[in-house]
Amino acid sequence: MKVVSAMYLSKYRIRVWFNGFKGEKNVDIEPILQSSANPSIKELLDVRKFRQFHIEHGGLCWDNNALSLSAESLYDGSYLNTT
Repeated sequence: MKVVSAMYLSKYRIRVWFNGFKGEKNVDIEPILQSSANPSIKELLDVRKFRQFHIEHGGLCWDNNALSLSAESLYDGSYLNTT
């Protein structure tokens, strides 16, 4: 499974499209950002920095390389258990 497209929605929410017949999901990344003790991840609470995500290796990544989320974790919600 891969992320094929992603669009910023609001605050810390992103709409993610998956390949195949998996469709799309809206994901809220705020719980990860709020609960993390990692200062690089905390930087993403600045919405200007948060919006600088891109697709890399089929998942979502951020420009400061602090956070990378796989397509599988975004699809099944397990990204919420990564901190």
